[in-house]
Amino acid sequence: MESRWGDFCEKLQTDDGTDHNGEIEIEGLKLWFHYTKLGDGIFPALKNTLPNAQVPDGGFFVDAGLIGIVPFDLTDSSSADYSSGVTVTFANAVICSYQDGLFQFKSGRGELVINCVLEFRQALWGHWQN
Repeated sequence: MESRWGDFCEKLQTDDGTDHNGEIEIEGLKLWFHYTKLGDGIFPALKNTLPNAQVPDGGFFVDAGLIGIVPFDLTDSSSADYSSGVTVTFANAVICSYQDGLFQFKSGRGELVINCVLEFRQALWGHWQN
């Protein structure tokens, strides 16, 4: 969503100056995000049972310190590189949550769980730097 990144960034802080997490709206479409516990990194999927959802090899590369779910209509689909994310069509509503370093995206009978806890982050960074 490169062309809408400015709109997104404007909504990142609440009126009292603290960081916002959760649901926001851009151009009438809702998206959900949460900051990772430790910022940037490469984070593995612990579980992926979403139909036709191929997670990136090596995990999810995060360079904005957050993970979220964005409606396809807000993406720049003609020039986007989806190698660090996953594109999924959901038949049901999606329940998004973050707790103790784990992101969960659940819909119908499928779910995706992404692990952003310290032990995995350090292990992955060490792996990628070697």
